Amino acid sequence: MHLKVLIIEDCEDDAILLGRYLKSCGFDTKWQRVDREQDLAEAVEDRRWDLVLCDLSMPQLTPFIAVDCVRQINPDIPILIVTGAVSEGAAIELLQYGVQDVVLKDDLPRLKTAIMRELALARHSREKAASERRFAAAIESVNQGVALFDADARLITCNKRYSISFDLLYEEIHSGLHYGTLIDLAFKRGQYLFSKDGDRAAQRLLAYDVPTGKYPIEVQHHDGRWIEIQRHRTEEGGIVTVTTDITETKKRQDALMQQATALARMNEDLIVEIQCRQEIEEALRESENRARAIFESAVDGVITFNDDNLIETVNPAAEVIFGYTTEELKSLHVHHLMLLAKEDYDGEAARASARQPMLRLVTGWRKNGEAFPIELTISPIELNARTIYTGIIRDVTERTKLDRMKSEFVSVVSHELRTPLTSIRGSLALLNTNAVGELPPRAKSMVAIGLQNSERLVRLINDILDIEKIESGKMEFACEPIRIGALLDTAVQENKAFLDEYQVTAKVEESTGLDLRVDGDHGRLMQVLANLISNAAKYSPENGCIRVGADARADTVRVWVKDEGPGIPESFRERIFQKFSQADSSDTRMKGGTGLGLSITRAIIDQHRGSIDFHSVAGEGTTFYFDLPILRGAAQPEPAKQFA
Repeated sequence: MHLKVLIIEDCEDDAILLGRYLKSCGFDTKWQRVDREQDLAEAVEDRRWDLVLCDLSMPQLTPFIAVDCVRQINPDIPILIVTGAVSEGAAIELLQYGVQDVVLKDDLPRLKTAIMRELALARHSREKAASERRFAAAIESVNQGVALFDADARLITCNKRYSISFDLLYEEIHSGLHYGTLIDLAFKRGQYLFSKDGDRAAQRLLAYDVPTGKYPIEVQHHDGRWIEIQRHRTEEGGIVTVTTDITETKKRQDALMQQATALARMNEDLIVEIQCRQEIEEALRESENRARAIFESAVDGVITFNDDNLIETVNPAAEVIFGYTTEELKSLHVHHLMLLAKEDYDGEAARASARQPMLRLVTGWRKNGEAFPIELTISPIELNARTIYTGIIRDVTERTKLDRMKSEFVSVVSHELRTPLTSIRGSLALLNTNAVGELPPRAKSMVAIGLQNSERLVRLINDILDIEKIESGKMEFACEPIRIGALLDTAVQENKAFLDEYQVTAKVEESTGLDLRVDGDHGRLMQVLANLISNAAKYSPENGCIRVGADARADTVRVWVKDEGPGIPESFRERIFQKFSQADSSDTRMKGGTGLGLSITRAIIDQHRGSIDFHSVAGEGTTFYFDLPILRGAAQPEPAKQFA
């Protein structure tokens, strides 16, 4: 047997005698002697030793220092003390310090026994460690949670799936954790949807010493997941716990239970059918007739077509909508009636439609060639190993005309109102400035209120007209090179009166994008900044300061407006750029406004090939920003960090 031995001995002759003795015992020995701590550390680091033999009394090195030195570098090497004499107390102290055995030099036959024993134990330890590594690798590869507890109910090892099944205490799971502590923590943190007391599942969960046998424990976690727990006893008296996520199985079981209930009801119906066949057949005929009547009398058109897009059935409403007879429509390709993309009736979109029908607007063609708008809902139905598609069709020609008329009406009314309202506003402004003489205080107050409301109406009409222009594509843009810094200075200056009204100030911050130029419509960009600055003023506290700036980015310049207001609710983020959208708080309603400004702002930025967004922190304020492409050929400073 090959044996590499490190001998810690101050006497070289004794070391040689030990080497010869080991060889006489049948060991193919390679050994090295050291007697200083530095040499010992180097020897342990340089080679992998099977055994360390250490003398008890050495002038330069004590056995305790030697043990510490070896254990710090390689804690697994067996260490035996070989000495001429030792007291019982010293031997006990050495064993407690970590030495495997103490052997007297005049009892060397026992040394062989000790060596064989320690080598066997070391080999067993290595095999156990390798086995544990293989076990750990094996349990990590399975799709279940696996944990091994010892006979004292303390955790030895577990895989990641087991740990993450306790998501509310994942960081606290470690080797040595007692099973009872783990379960108590789980109940305290609300890991399970049932209480610790009274529930049978909880009682079985806490009974660690009882294997589950043929009946696993099923528990529901706080997030709705169902976990199945199986416990098996090991030969050493420990427990292997296996957890399996059975959420999908539970769902299937629930579905099967529902199906079983439905089947039971069907069975009862079949029994009744056997007993009253004629009556049931009559009821079925009546039901079929009723369904056909609904199909035939439906106001919306209904068609079905197959995977080849050939129409199979139609109702009278569909005949009227498209101008074809039933016979003409049967076996006609559905694309003769409307243009559909394959994803409209096949694939994930169709499956989503089956779960929750989705309206889509498409163009249809009548028999006479007339194109008209229709609303369409398509749902796939599996019948006899084939798929048919049901389309619900609604002719929205009249509604489209009404929408167009409404839009035109709004436009006409807005134009007709603006002219007289401008005159009223001008007259009230003259009265308010005492152009026709000093007014009494009460009359002056009423004139001021009228002027304020007329200005609000003018803004509303202008916003409505802008929205109408945007929707009709008639908003014109006269683009020219614009320096961002000059644009921001002008915007702050022109909105000074509005800022003074709310007792706030605004200033342009030094930032990296002020000297950049963009290709834009000066008036429309001023309108954007006016909307953002006025909104910031409305929601800023008295004596607050609005900061405006621009940051250079890779290919764009980011213009931002930051206020010190209360912030915007996260629930309002999805709707903030929609028409007539305002946050629902009473404070927001008191600020006034049409709810059109941000919608118009986004449309203007879109026309400039840009984007707009915001970020907000409750109680700290809101920053609106929009990105515009930098004008080609203009100087571009290095991009700066985004303003926060």
